[in-house]
Amino acid sequence: MIKSMVDMFTTIQADRLKPFEVRVNAVLSGPFESGALFSEFKFPLSDEDKVKYDKYCNEIVSRIPLGRFGDFEGIAQVYLQLASNSLVSGAHWLFDGGACATTHQLEESQKVHFWEEIPN
Repeated sequence: MIKSMVDMFTTIQADRLKPFEVRVNAVLSGPFESGALFSEFKFPLSDEDKVKYDKYCNEIVSRIPLGRFGDFEGIAQVYLQLASNSLVSGAHWLFDGGACATTHQLEESQKVHFWEEIPN
């Protein structure tokens, strides 16, 4: 939902600001192995927390089609491209390892088929 709002805001602002030659773009990133994502863990990790940390990381990475976290060097390349004097405006750059381009695996009980009534 939030990414959809960012997309719409970017599109509207890009259109609104084009007479002033201001470019507006959005970078929609997926998870990075950073402090914000792992705030529940206290570093340095104890042996018990290392096991929990690895399990937590594996759970997140298993939902990313490319199978890894984002890296800061990679997203820096995206921002450098957008900071250049290119003609890109109103674009939504996905840097999420393919997560937005696919559906996540659902348990059979969570699946809803278009011919069925959606459960409450």
